[in-house]
Amino acid sequence: MRKVNGFTLLEILAVVIILGIIAIVTTIYINDIMNNSRDSLNESQKELILDSAKKWGNFHDEALPMEGTCTLPVSQLADDGYIDSDDIIDPTTNKEIPVCIEITYNDGKYSYKYTEKTCEHTCK
Repeated sequence: MRKVNGFTLLEILAVVIILGIIAIVTTIYINDIMNNSRDSLNESQKELILDSAKKWGNFHDEALPMEGTCTLPVSQLADDGYIDSDDIIDPTTNKEIPVCIEITYNDGKYSYKYTEKTCEHTCK
């Protein structure tokens, strides 16, 4: 009797199929983690920009409106040193985010609104 060493074609095929399924599941899982991380980074950037705009408003209170709304481009925050220019890069496109902060005075309080659009610096 001859002893046969090795695997049958069916065994090899089963292993390849199992490895393929593991690779697909892992790829989907990793892709989901990357998307969630990107979304989380985007939210963190928005919070950082709004916090920086509030600091800018505290130091430039004479430029804030006593009524109505003024606009503050995020590039002005970078120029004045309130935010790093790397923090205004969109992680999904690696381009500068066209962000405008709308500062509104209402009922004795200032509110800051993050909007993704370009604007002129009207808080002067």
